[in-house]
Amino acid sequence: MPEFHISILGSGSTGNVTFVSDGSVRVLLDAGLACKEIEKRLRLFGVSPRHLDAVLVSHEHGDHARGAWRFCSKHRIPLYATEGTFRFMPRVPEKPGKEVEWVRVRSGGSFKLGRLTIDLFPTPHDAADPVGFRLRRGKLAFGHVTDIGHVSEEVATGLRGCDAILIESNHDIEMLRSGDYPESLKNRVGSRWGTSRTRLSRGTSRSAFPTPCATCSSPTSPGRTTTRALFSSAAWRRSSGVEGRCRKCISPTPIGRPRCCG
Repeated sequence: MPEFHISILGSGSTGNVTFVSDGSVRVLLDAGLACKEIEKRLRLFGVSPRHLDAVLVSHEHGDHARGAWRFCSKHRIPLYATEGTFRFMPRVPEKPGKEVEWVRVRSGGSFKLGRLTIDLFPTPHDAADPVGFRLRRGKLAFGHVTDIGHVSEEVATGLRGCDAILIESNHDIEMLRSGDYPESLKNRVGSRWGTSRTRLSRGTSRSAFPTPCATCSSPTSPGRTTTRALFSSAAWRRSSGVEGRCRKCISPTPIGRPRCCG
C-alpha cells in the first residue's frame, strides 16, 4: 500500500515549504524560505537536497518562491512552474554550469515523476498563473493549496476525493480588519483573490492547517475555526460527495489510506 510522508518545513508570511515523498520520489512544494534555511530544515528531517527530484512552485510571490531559484541552481534540481510563475518569480545570478533547469507545466495539466502523478489546477489568487497541486499514487491522493481567496469550482474539483489536504489558513478576518496593515493591503488580502481565511476545510479524511500569518491570526484560530467554508461552498458540495469525518485526523505525516474513527 503506498504512503505519503509530508513535512511542513515552513508556512505563513515568512515562507512556505512542504516536503512530500511517496518513498521513492521526493519533492518540495514551494520554496519560500532562503536557500540555507531550506537546507537546514531538510537536515532536521534527515533529507539531503541532492536526494530531491523536483521543486514545484505554486506562484511567484516571495513567500512561496523566494529561495527556489538559488536552491535549484545550487543543487541542480529541476524547477517545475507555469510560464507565468517562472517569468515573474524572484531570481538570483547563476554561476556558470549551474543554470536553473526549468520544466514548464500547465495549469489544468498533469505530469509524472516516477510512479507519482501530479495534477495542477488553477487557484483564485492575485498572481500571474497560480496553481494548486494534487499528488496521486495508486488510489492515494494528497491535495495542496495555498493563498486562495475563495473556493472556486477548479479548487473544489482539484481536491475531490483526496485522502488528505493541506491548506494555508492565512488570516482571521476580524484580526485583519483591526490590524495595522494599510487599508490597501487589507483589501487585497481579504478579497476573493487574496488568501485563505481561517475558516476553511471539512470533507476530506484528514486536513492540516499550517502556521498562519503572524500578524492577522491567533495560534488557535486555524484548528478551531477552519471548519466550514470549503465544505459548505456550493462548488465543494457539487464536486465532492464526501461527508465530513474524523476531526482528530490532522497529523500531516505520514498518511496512507485513512483509518478514521468512524
